[in-house]
Amino acid sequence: MSKELSPSRRAEQFVARFPDGLRDQLAAVAKSNGRSMNAEIVARLRSSFQPGAESLPPLVQSAIEDEIKERGGSVADALTRLVTMGQAFRGTILFATVGPKTTIKQFRKMLESSTGVIPDETSIVFQSKPAK
Repeated sequence: MSKELSPSRRAEQFVARFPDGLRDQLAAVAKSNGRSMNAEIVARLRSSFQPGAESLPPLVQSAIEDEIKERGGSVADALTRLVTMGQAFRGTILFATVGPKTTIKQFRKMLESSTGVIPDETSIVFQSKPAK
């Protein structure tokens, strides 16, 4: 009877030596980010391969990764969307993707249908979807 290993146990492993204090520092940051030490190391390594993200705090890097997974684009695209949304008046936003064939009539209908559901002081962030 053989036990099958989980995908994480079958993943390639690498042994690393840490300078004094680095392991404790890494453990503290991983805990504050709600990650295991392994997940923290992997996240930091991945972000180092994304141009422009390496000097950002881990929480911001994580938000950028999540934004890319959700809406795609580059690190710069994701960061621009996050900053724009963060600047939204009173923090309430409507994020809409508008396709190249969206008409003004469809656009108006979308806005009218949001009346009463979305607060009046909502900021609207649009992303245009390129034609294929």
